Amino acid sequence: MVRWVLVAAVVGLAAWVVSGQLGELTGAGRLLAHLRWSWAVVAVAVEVLSYLASAQLQRVLLWSGGIPAGMGRTTLIGLATSAMQNSLPAGAAFAGVFAYRQYRRMGADEVLAAWTVVAVTGCLFVGLAGLAVVGLLLAFGTGSALGLVQVLGGLGATAAALVLLWSRRRWVLARVVGGIRLGQRLTGRPHGDVAAHAQRVAD
Repeated sequence: MVRWVLVAAVVGLAAWVVSGQLGELTGAGRLLAHLRWSWAVVAVAVEVLSYLASAQLQRVLLWSGGIPAGMGRTTLIGLATSAMQNSLPAGAAFAGVFAYRQYRRMGADEVLAAWTVVAVTGCLFVGLAGLAVVGLLLAFGTGSALGLVQVLGGLGATAAALVLLWSRRRWVLARVVGGIRLGQRLTGRPHGDVAAHAQRVAD
């Protein structure tokens, strides 16, 4: 009974959110009157490929932890999380929790499930930021992208920083361990060998 009540509440919330966007939906309907169907078919095909790529990314990450994941299951998880992110308030948080629970049901332990959620999110962010920067460069000639330079430049810089940090993660870990050791000398916490614990986390 509680589950059905929660489902009804979520459906009601989704309906409320959609009802508040009716003006945008009406405007979209007018734009569809000028749709070029050949480009629409290409767009749908590329979107399907992007979901399949996301599903394969999840499979590779789960495989790295010894969990055999099927393409169908990870594709459905990708579709569900995308729907949550794009339709619910704070959808990214709901999507992360949902994906984590699905990975746990597939047999992943807490570390692998959490790592997969974080890694998928990071890879998607880097990929989208790269696409945004490419789009910005292509749109420069039209003069329509000048207002986006700072925003997309910041996204590109953040993505590049994430890639750099990941490629130098051992160096970053050593710096973090040094900072924690300093705090350990001053406060006596955390207890134990900080370097050994950090190495376990890294592994």
